[in-house]
Amino acid sequence: QNTSVPAIEINNANLTVGGGRGFGGGLGALGGAVADSIRITSFGFDRALVGTLEGTLYDFKRDEGGTIVGNANSNLKRAISDFKRGMDFSRKFYKSEKNLYASYFIMPWRPAELGPKAFGIQDTVKANFIGVYYKGSFKPEKSGRYRFWGCADNFLYLKLNGQMAFALNGPATHNAKKEYYFGSHYAKWPMGSSDWFDLREGYETEVEILLGEADGDVSGVFLLVEEHGVSGLKIFSTRALSTQDKEFLRKLHPDVSKFL
Repeated sequence: QNTSVPAIEINNANLTVGGGRGFGGGLGALGGAVADSIRITSFGFDRALVGTLEGTLYDFKRDEGGTIVGNANSNLKRAISDFKRGMDFSRKFYKSEKNLYASYFIMPWRPAELGPKAFGIQDTVKANFIGVYYKGSFKPEKSGRYRFWGCADNFLYLKLNGQMAFALNGPATHNAKKEYYFGSHYAKWPMGSSDWFDLREGYETEVEILLGEADGDVSGVFLLVEEHGVSGLKIFSTRALSTQDKEFLRKLHPDVSKFL
């Protein structure tokens, strides 16, 4: 995404990541060789890395063939309901051919049309009543008790191993903790928390995320994690953050540094 930081256009930022060296922090481990050069947006890398979640953009205004159908708001509600119940909505709605691969979800409040643009379908899909569905797995580096913190415009739903773990729709109200917030271009949003959950070191953990926008004006998502008994919050990531990841995140939003 474009930001006000001089000399960088996030949509076109190239980050060089080499061989798994220099990775530290985060919940997930990076394994295996990676590409010499990748391109990244707030919606993810342009190719899969170990520990990333595959993301596909859906247009809830259209059927699978691209024909405008029904009431878009009702379609969006149906998709969210299907996600919560573990039902497949992938054959019901139009989706991007291009996938992006994300491990963290720090998306500053920006014009919503940057979503379709990141997936290369800005000429055919308007930025209202859309969602991005991410799916994948990771192996936690450390056993422990955790909970999510976050805020979203318009919505973010997250499942771990098929069970609903976190739900946000608009400004956080559930367990809101106002000393943690992110500033958008129009407001400072309090962050809400999930209930506590357990992770086991080395055990494959499935993650599904549905996030998106209804109104089509601006959108944003921040997803953090807290470890029980450990002070402070960290950016939730399914792979350990590299030096290049951290540089990218610092340029996205001035509040990010305190959570690295």
